[in-house]
Amino acid sequence: MTERGEVSYAKLSLSLGVPERSVKQLLHHFRARYRSILRDEISQTVETAADVDDETRYLCEVLASSGA
Repeated sequence: MTERGEVSYAKLSLSLGVPERSVKQLLHHFRARYRSILRDEISQTVETAADVDDETRYLCEVLASSGA
């Protein structure tokens, strides 16, 4: 498995040819969209809406412990 190096906003900005501020805004929107999609998918696998947060926490714990 290849280790992921840290990528800064400045490096992404140079790589993509866009201002650093745009990189920050894009990543903010991508993260928000990812959260929304993930919550929607998880909500389809649990019995009640109240279980979504618990299931999300569990998923994060499993991923963190597996070194993913």
